[in-house]
Amino acid sequence: MHDLAEDPETVAALFEAAAPELPPPVAILREPDGPRGVARYAVRTRGGAFRLKLGLDGASAAAVAHGVSALPALAGAGLVVPASLAWRPGAEGVPAVAVERRLGATDAAVAWPVLGPAGRDAVLGAAVGALAALHALPASVVPGGSAGGWRERVRRCADRHLGRLTDRDDVPAATLAAVRDVVGQATEALAADLPLAPCHGAPGLRELTVERRAFSGWRDFEALRLGDPVLDLAHLSFAIEGPEATRSGAALVAAWGRAGGDERAARARIPLYRLLLTAAAVAAIPPGEAPVSLALLAALSAAAAARIAGAA
Repeated sequence: MHDLAEDPETVAALFEAAAPELPPPVAILREPDGPRGVARYAVRTRGGAFRLKLGLDGASAAAVAHGVSALPALAGAGLVVPASLAWRPGAEGVPAVAVERRLGATDAAVAWPVLGPAGRDAVLGAAVGALAALHALPASVVPGGSAGGWRERVRRCADRHLGRLTDRDDVPAATLAAVRDVVGQATEALAADLPLAPCHGAPGLRELTVERRAFSGWRDFEALRLGDPVLDLAHLSFAIEGPEATRSGAALVAAWGRAGGDERAARARIPLYRLLLTAAAVAAIPPGEAPVSLALLAALSAAAAARIAGAA
């Protein structure tokens, strides 16, 4: 990460320059990066809580701008989202800066351990309902939209992730071959052109907010895009339980059905998407730092079980 993102005084100065009408920060907490490397911070002032986002290169600056333009459209369509308070585009040597009002008191990633099974199920059910409301919005809420057949888009994504896995020396050839086989067959089974809808793009526990132990909304729309709504469910189940995600996967599909979604389609496509998410996550891990083959085998097992169930 860019050194600038780790310097609290510089980050505070960027916040004050972007939003001079707000009180100066009294506390800044660095959060995990968002989509495309967007640097994120929780900022507290005297009397307020905010989030600061920095785009430090071309891709992350574009993502910050995308999120800024998405929020008014989503709010105008009736979705509960953070309010965008300030925006400053990037320039040579200067990051793109966005300031938002903080939505919810706590990230679900922080609250998750203390919610208990019943509390987690309630939060998940409400979160999936909110995703379904997002998916039902018109395509016009997505800045710039997107184009191209869905199967071909998934195939290009798979080729990119599997190519990175091939470059590693800690994935057994047999495991890599099995992944390629399952991904190839599952991708070929996709409809060439699925009905695409506005999707959060990267829903996880950091983007899901909790207030008084209840779901309070989604945030971080830098990855908002037109896509298969089932991909949002796969992202969320992967964030909660990882490659296999048996319990959360079943709970999410059930909540999806209650919200009016197609449960059969979700059960058919989630294993493929989760396997691709696993491949992407594994490819980003430095060699030797984790048992990457075990993660791939867990995702493969879930995908194979889904294929057997679908054929029964």
